[in-house]
Amino acid sequence: MVILLSFANNKTSHLPLLKEESSEIRQALMPLEKRDFIKIRYEESLEQKELLAFLLNNMDDISIFHYGGHADSDELLLEDGMAQDKGLAGLLAQQKNLKLVFLNGCSTRGQVDTLFAAGVKAVIATSVPIQDAMAKDFAIAFYQALVYKNSLKRAFEFAKSAVETRYRDAPEIEFHRGIGHAVTPSVKEEKLPWGLYVKEEFESEIFNFKLPYYKEVSVNDDILVNVSTNRYIVEVLREMCNYKKDIYTQMTVVRDGEEVKRDSSYFLKIVMDNFPLVMGKQIALLKQLQIPDAQRLEQIISTYIITGQTLYYILLSNFWEEKSKVRQDPPPDFLKRNTITLENSANFDYYKAIWEILELMKKSNFPLFAPELETFCQNLSAEGSDTNEAYKMLEILRGSYTGITGADVVATCKNAEMALASILWDAAFLVNYEIFSVRDIEINF
Repeated sequence: MVILLSFANNKTSHLPLLKEESSEIRQALMPLEKRDFIKIRYEESLEQKELLAFLLNNMDDISIFHYGGHADSDELLLEDGMAQDKGLAGLLAQQKNLKLVFLNGCSTRGQVDTLFAAGVKAVIATSVPIQDAMAKDFAIAFYQALVYKNSLKRAFEFAKSAVETRYRDAPEIEFHRGIGHAVTPSVKEEKLPWGLYVKEEFESEIFNFKLPYYKEVSVNDDILVNVSTNRYIVEVLREMCNYKKDIYTQMTVVRDGEEVKRDSSYFLKIVMDNFPLVMGKQIALLKQLQIPDAQRLEQIISTYIITGQTLYYILLSNFWEEKSKVRQDPPPDFLKRNTITLENSANFDYYKAIWEILELMKKSNFPLFAPELETFCQNLSAEGSDTNEAYKMLEILRGSYTGITGADVVATCKNAEMALASILWDAAFLVNYEIFSVRDIEINF
């Protein structure tokens, strides 16, 4: 993926902040280029022959074309003359993987229809003359947001809010990105003139477009070598990679320009950081309890219970939300079985309850917030499956682990960790979601 950053200034109507804009955008994108996720093609004093060379040499690789400088409704000012919108639109439309044309100059909205007619999918353009400082701040904020894994739509909204935050009122206008000279516009300036224009048939593709932040690789045996304690839980990284592609990126670090594997002792932290906080804390305790004894066994069981609780409350809240929309009361026996009390809390089977709630939701045609929970339940209930066998073992162990002593503890710890890893493997889909927890509740009455 190539991002073409092009800028052009003018000696008679010099834009003093254009160089700062070009430098900071490039700096924001640099971490992705260093990891070879994107390539930046950059020209601070763009001429027509250089523009043609860039487009030819990167044919079909350019995803974003950015222009900063003087412009108007049908031209861009380059260092050696004007670039007419119709011709430029034809050149850009030949880039088969182009997602966005960003025209950061004055009053470029008039070029949008020409670009659309040629086949360009999306354009960021301005409806009126724009102040040089605002143009710089908007563009930098946009690319910074893209680098932080935001979609194109969210990055655009972030940039607009960033400018609103900085400029309470439109300041005194000295430099505008209009062709020919710096002027105070004859029309009333809008505070935020930028618009994101997208052809209707490409809305979903463009709004959800993100810069790449991972390499298409999987966790293999080579990278997991030398992992001993908690190895079965660390193996869950393989399945996490199927849902969240940048897991592999977290397992490596760039040193002296070269990507190398982190020390394997760091891998368990990656597992805990990518699961919800309540589950991650339980795994963190397992990291501290490396000796296979009764205390470690108790923590394995605790992690199993908390994992079940997390999935249970996600699905239960999903059920109550959908039920409230249709004002449908659940069966009385359902409420009785799923009411957790002081008496039954120690032995409450969260995994069985998950299955029961899912079945009730399916009968009621309620949509699942996390569709992956259906696959989890299928694996859980399938007789003889790894997940089903793990569930049975851990439920039995949950009520009897305190009686295990001596040499049996070592073997039981190993088997229990394998069983827990099987449950966590099927719960790896949770890395798809950001889960926000209420940490403290103060009760006044």
